[in-house]
Amino acid sequence: MKKKRTNKKGNWFVENLGEIVLTAIGIGIGIYFLWAYVLHGAGSSAGNLQQCGSITGNKGACKETCDKSIELELPNVGCSGVANKCCVLKDDNMNDVILPTGYGGNGKYNFEIIGMGIQKGEAGIKAIGCKPTNKALTTIKCKAGQDVTVPIYINIGQKGTEQVTVKADPVIVIDDNGDNIRAGKYTGATAVDLTKDPVQLLTDVRITSTEAKSNDYWKIYPYATCTTQGCKDSDTSQSRGIYKKDATNSNMLTIEFVDPSQI
Repeated sequence: MKKKRTNKKGNWFVENLGEIVLTAIGIGIGIYFLWAYVLHGAGSSAGNLQQCGSITGNKGACKETCDKSIELELPNVGCSGVANKCCVLKDDNMNDVILPTGYGGNGKYNFEIIGMGIQKGEAGIKAIGCKPTNKALTTIKCKAGQDVTVPIYINIGQKGTEQVTVKADPVIVIDDNGDNIRAGKYTGATAVDLTKDPVQLLTDVRITSTEAKSNDYWKIYPYATCTTQGCKDSDTSQSRGIYKKDATNSNMLTIEFVDPSQI
């Protein structure tokens, strides 16, 4: 009986297709860096050549967190340090400030943002070395080049039928720059049961002296995250729990960094 021949060459190509693709990508990246070296010369550092924006054709930016609803997240690709994620917009037309969207929740598990502010009001503002610029205490001025810890409260109310446990989770936008949004960095250390209406969540927004740049301004938006298992189960997309936002101007706090002589 004659044995059937198999096309070993074809089988080898199929079995090693993944490695072939990766090798091709590696060669492409190598050619890019060689081209960059020839174009810019030896004076360009490897760090400059590996910037997130350069690798992605100026479509990406280094951030601490990406908004996965509108961005692709590439960890440690052309980015390092705290802002180690290369965030690439899925749609090139999305270049405005777009806050993270709310998700999850149903009739059983739900809550609402009622308001936010600085703990102890005007006395609390003065205690951190800053001063208010309006009667509503929604805008304050702080000294540039100095550490400042802003104690934030976020009031929330029950809307669902089941008890939920929540944490403060404010979102920061720096200089209205859509590429400079910080989320998940100032989460409240203690979760609170929403057993009465309203409940106050507390957290600290810690800003270092190097972050407190002159003429910069930070906008703080009141978000909260539900940590109850029922909340997590109700959210089939992220499995994080209900994540609420209120981006109205009345529920936003602005911190402006100015010359020390102006305080």
